[in-house]
Amino acid sequence: MQCIHQGARKLYAFTVLCVVYVLRRNGHKLPIDVAKSRPTPGWLTLGPDPRVFYPRTVARLMASARGDTDLLEVLLHAHVRAIKGGGLLIHGQEAVPIYGAANVPQAWWCLPGTMDDTTVPP
Repeated sequence: MQCIHQGARKLYAFTVLCVVYVLRRNGHKLPIDVAKSRPTPGWLTLGPDPRVFYPRTVARLMASARGDTDLLEVLLHAHVRAIKGGGLLIHGQEAVPIYGAANVPQAWWCLPGTMDDTTVPP
């Protein structure tokens, strides 16, 4: 756990080994069989990103706990929508690399643990 001071507030970021299933592409929901067929194991961090001032909360899936390489596009304005079935549903936005374009909605289903039979989505 990492503590970051922003003014009088303390913000925390947690890093957990997870398998992440991306649930949207270009803002549109993926069919469940397509989402299930593309698991991405890595280290999930949800919290403030000290590299940027705004947005305050991001979700990142990294190749190692050191945070050296992102495996998925960073999820901006990230927030946990649900905790159920042993996993987390995280909603947010992916940045569009075109100046002036609106960010697109994105959702991740995250199951803590290594890639095995217990990290297959329900």
